[in-house]
Amino acid sequence: MPKSVDIEARRQEILDACLLRFAERGYASISMRQIAASLGVTTGSLYHYFPSKRHILNGILIQRRKQHSIDAQTALSRFTEPRQRLIALCDFIDERADSMSALLLVAIDAARVGDKWAQSVIKDVLSSYVQVVSSLLRVSNSVASLIMDITFGRLFRHAVGAKSITLRQMVEPLAVV
Repeated sequence: MPKSVDIEARRQEILDACLLRFAERGYASISMRQIAASLGVTTGSLYHYFPSKRHILNGILIQRRKQHSIDAQTALSRFTEPRQRLIALCDFIDERADSMSALLLVAIDAARVGDKWAQSVIKDVLSSYVQVVSSLLRVSNSVASLIMDITFGRLFRHAVGAKSITLRQMVEPLAVV
């Protein structure tokens, strides 16, 4: 009798593994065949879950944005003061620096290869992150964009192994302005 597979759980496993592989090897540098081999599945099996590498990228970006939004809302829900909410968001991001840095590297690599579809998806996801930060912190989109730009700088430094202070340490001086 065939083994029963939870399709959504398997899709999630593939997305999680692909985020790491894309971050390590580069989105543009890895093929569906190489992804399948690294996962220990056939190429046909991988195509059963995702029709293309673009669909994997889209799945990673959308799933992570949704999960980050839900988790951040939970982390910030107990705080009412704006400064507390900002510090809690910084801590939330710092605690996830490894996975968020990997996500940033993948997005940069995918956008860099000139794939207009990927660039469009990445722009939409970045815009939605600004909206989430704006909503969570109850600030304008301009302020949320500034916070995201600082965050991206912090995550990039983390990704390349450059010594850096925490996001909280970067943002706290701005919280008094």
